[in-house]
Amino acid sequence: MKHQQQVELLQQCLSYIDSKSTQHDEAEYLSPVYKYHDDEYFQKEQEAVFKKLPNMVAHVSEIEMGNGFITRDLYGTSVIIARQNDGADDSSFKAMINVCKHRGARLEDAQSGCKNRFTCPYHGWMFNNKGELKGVPHQNGFPGLIKSDNGLSELSLWVRNGFIFVLPTMGIEFDFDHFWEPLQNDLDDYQIENMITYRPVTKTWNSNWKIVSGGGLESYHFQVTHAKTIAPYFFSNTSHIEAFAPHFRLILPRQSINSLREQPQNEWEIRDHTHIVYQLFPNVALLVQEDHIAMFIMKPISASQVEITFQMLIPKDEFEKREQAHWDRNHQITEMTLDEDFEMGESIQSGILSGANSHLRFGLFEGGLAKLEQYIDQAIAGEPLN
Repeated sequence: MKHQQQVELLQQCLSYIDSKSTQHDEAEYLSPVYKYHDDEYFQKEQEAVFKKLPNMVAHVSEIEMGNGFITRDLYGTSVIIARQNDGADDSSFKAMINVCKHRGARLEDAQSGCKNRFTCPYHGWMFNNKGELKGVPHQNGFPGLIKSDNGLSELSLWVRNGFIFVLPTMGIEFDFDHFWEPLQNDLDDYQIENMITYRPVTKTWNSNWKIVSGGGLESYHFQVTHAKTIAPYFFSNTSHIEAFAPHFRLILPRQSINSLREQPQNEWEIRDHTHIVYQLFPNVALLVQEDHIAMFIMKPISASQVEITFQMLIPKDEFEKREQAHWDRNHQITEMTLDEDFEMGESIQSGILSGANSHLRFGLFEGGLAKLEQYIDQAIAGEPLN
């Protein structure tokens, strides 16, 4: 984020603090509860949002150099993402459906590894890590087989700011540059591509994915939900959110921001006195802190269940400078705070399923939640996300 923009955002936060207010939308929003439990609506989300938009699958550091690979299940489609060892910087990747071209068996069961060949466990057909068919036992039994026409099915893949995205449905044209452009300038400055991942943790929660995602779009809950963890470090219900269709950026000022009043603006640094949340549509959140980033991927399993993977992104040089205890302490604090959010999400889901309420009510300072629903409904309707 450019320095002048940092100053402007910090000034905005200070004005909220001085006026004991926060950002307000024009009106409240009533969200029908069927969007949080109805199986038919969930299937519409799956088809229109998760299967037809790019999914973040990994940070580049999660795939070994050389012939590293990972596998991911993307809403019913198993995918191999393989690093291509064909460039000086070893930075290109390919995404292929994890299905043999012979009789449809899954090629690779391992979640990660390093190999330049994938051999089908059924009959031994062999593909290289570019997806090309290279070996067929008893090939004379397939006189009509043309190897070059029977490589693994490829999926669209993009790498931006150190993140790998895959579109899990074949044959869809997608303008990824347009999709990513609103975030590019901000994320460029963090040099995320030069970071490493640390201590991934995956848990499954009995909550609709939008409930846990929505918790990252407002600070209204901090003083109550997080009273025993992070609330003392922040201001009550004070934040600044901006929508960059279809993504979000939320600025959460910390108590230390008041020290800026005595400093010249050319010394102001936003990461020193705020937490910055980027919600990458549809289901990824980046929590930018002073010396690292916490990353969350929320994978819907059903209308009432979500799998969440949390890990830290740390600059390589910072990781080596500091003792491991520093990173472990930050990891523990973040995980404790997340558990408070996600336990509350399970409580909300239980309340929704009770039938007590026909809708959820989003206040004037919870406008990000309404906007998120708008983007989802636009995707379901096949409309532009704006």
